[in-house]
Amino acid sequence: MVGSLQRRCKSSNADFSTYLSEDITFDIFLLLPLKSIFKYRCVSRQWLSLLSNPSLLTKKFNSLTTSPWVFHYNSNCQERKLYSAESISPDLNSQFILEHDGFSFSFLLSKQGPLKNARVYGLASSNGLVLCSASKVYQTRYYVCNPLTKEWNSLPPPQKNIDRRWLLHGFICEPSSSPMTPTSYKVVCIPQYKDDPWNKFDVEIFSSDLGEWTTYQVSCPGDVTWDYYPLRSNLVIHNGVLYWVEGSNRILAYDLTDDNKGNGGHRCWLIDLPEKKRYDRNNGCLGELEGFISYSRSGLEELSVWVLEEDHFSSTGSWVWRLVHNITIHDMISVENCHDWFITELVSVNSYTLEPIAFNPVDQNILIVRCPSSTITFGYNIRTRLLKLLISYRKSLATYAALSPFVIAPWPTTL
Repeated sequence: MVGSLQRRCKSSNADFSTYLSEDITFDIFLLLPLKSIFKYRCVSRQWLSLLSNPSLLTKKFNSLTTSPWVFHYNSNCQERKLYSAESISPDLNSQFILEHDGFSFSFLLSKQGPLKNARVYGLASSNGLVLCSASKVYQTRYYVCNPLTKEWNSLPPPQKNIDRRWLLHGFICEPSSSPMTPTSYKVVCIPQYKDDPWNKFDVEIFSSDLGEWTTYQVSCPGDVTWDYYPLRSNLVIHNGVLYWVEGSNRILAYDLTDDNKGNGGHRCWLIDLPEKKRYDRNNGCLGELEGFISYSRSGLEELSVWVLEEDHFSSTGSWVWRLVHNITIHDMISVENCHDWFITELVSVNSYTLEPIAFNPVDQNILIVRCPSSTITFGYNIRTRLLKLLISYRKSLATYAALSPFVIAPWPTTL
């Protein structure tokens, strides 16, 4: 049998996979490095199909010793006609995925894609899926896609957002147990409050299981103020609860679970943020750390990180912030942590502040920070207290600050 196979494959152009069962070929491909899996997709249509198989990709990603992650932000450069999303890869796997078009949004802009020659703006991500829109503001059409597998779904327009209001967005998906089973996900839109301050607002939720939007009117325990920088506001969904910072130095928490829907969909509560110091900036960052909701904020002198814990000694079910990290900006940009050119850059722009903009979902010890007066961006490890350069473009920050950046962990989640 072996001799027969050898005779049939003497040609240098022979595709050995045509003489092997799909299961054997599958097992062989699993032994390839991630680099080769993306590189060899162009060999033939059969290899493209096999190397794009969600089951293969899932097993391969599960076998990686380190999970790749990509820092994503939206460019507002007018010369970019087709593609306004850029990504920064801090490790080898992520860098390779980007270089071989294994993780991009260009398929949305192709002739077969939903946006064709428009622009695409990333709004949020969860478990490998990304919520996108063709509009930077006043969104009416949404798309959920996986940049790794090139799958996408178009969502019907929301019911209420017809009066051009600003919107906040939340997104969560729960991967299915089988790569062949579609993933369930929810998209949350919060239109700007009709009055400010006000104790009521609408929440629109799209459920992939139902295939439709549902609108709930939420009553707050107190007046809330709209944050007038919604494009840079981040929302975090943790244990079925949506958290975002409202305009009065508080977190507004909204329960997304089915139990809350049964009660009319209006259960929410307000949580005071850590008390500000005199020179603290307003634009903090929400995330997850140690299994808790976390919050980071910077001032002219230091950067701090807290986690939100339930106060078990309170009879009212209140919450407390526990400080888990604090460091002066001077120590962050010490010679041991930074190159001389960066310290010179900070001096040239007369800024000694590094502001937090995102938490890393793969390694929650890593906080993404940037210099407000430039596009210099770092990954800061709160355990090792070391900075790692991500972006060093010498351009105006306004070009890249149009929408809140976020971190994507590539994963072959099936739509």
